[in-house]
Amino acid sequence: MNHNEIVEFEVNIDSEQLARKWKFFFLLGITLGILGLGGIIFSVSMTLTTMIFFGVLLLVAGLSLMFTGIKGETSLWMSKKAQILLGLAYLLLALIFLLDPFGAAMGLTLLVAFWLGIIGVGRILQYFQMKKTHAAIRSRLFQGVLNLLLGLILVFSWPISGLWAIGIFVGVELLVQGNLLVAFSLLMKKHLQQKKVEPIA
Repeated sequence: MNHNEIVEFEVNIDSEQLARKWKFFFLLGITLGILGLGGIIFSVSMTLTTMIFFGVLLLVAGLSLMFTGIKGETSLWMSKKAQILLGLAYLLLALIFLLDPFGAAMGLTLLVAFWLGIIGVGRILQYFQMKKTHAAIRSRLFQGVLNLLLGLILVFSWPISGLWAIGIFVGVELLVQGNLLVAFSLLMKKHLQQKKVEPIA
């Protein structure tokens, strides 16, 4: 058996072992889809949960950087003082997210709105620039207008939009990822049926 045959054999084994777990990916996709749908419906609660989750992550990251900096461990990309300063910044952000999650959500929503506006204007300008060379893509114009409109909606409905925007964004992302996992699991199930391999319960 030559090298190419060995590699193909190992790939087939790995793909079949992965396909046997299609039920896990299917259930995970359904779970994410349900959480995403719930996040869209109960967007305010999802916003609060997301901000607290981010706050906990920042708290852990800040404490870790502070610990390594004070302990005297120098990383390859950051000095001790930089680790301590960055750790303090993370801790400050963590306190903001944990003590005033809705305030943090409003600030983050405003940043997202401006980012969407900048991206939207950039895509619209790119479309008209490409139009001169007869290489314009209409979807680029559509995306730009959509980004710009969404950014304007967030800005003009702010600060109320800060209560629901982050929750809806997270909910949509969970819903999309859940659907992708379900589709992926069904493809793996089809692969099993073609290979006539009994799935492991």
